[in-house]
Amino acid sequence: MLIDLNNTYFSRNIRLLRKHYRLSCRSLAALVGITVKELRQIEQKKDPPPVTYEVVRRLLNIFALPAEVVFHAEDPRTHD
Repeated sequence: MLIDLNNTYFSRNIRLLRKHYRLSCRSLAALVGITVKELRQIEQKKDPPPVTYEVVRRLLNIFALPAEVVFHAEDPRTHD
């Protein structure tokens, strides 16, 4: 099953979290198992590739955050 990123804050929040944890695009993409190009497309919401639940699950696990936080409008870096 694929997730539509056009109506969420997911893309912005993944970028904020990656920068907060000082991860490069290359290192986060490797951890998730996607290409750097795919990660950049996700972060920029610029023709984002189809994103599977597995990719989302891996990202949530890396940042140890629930989906509600990552898909929400508020800044995920302030979640406690």
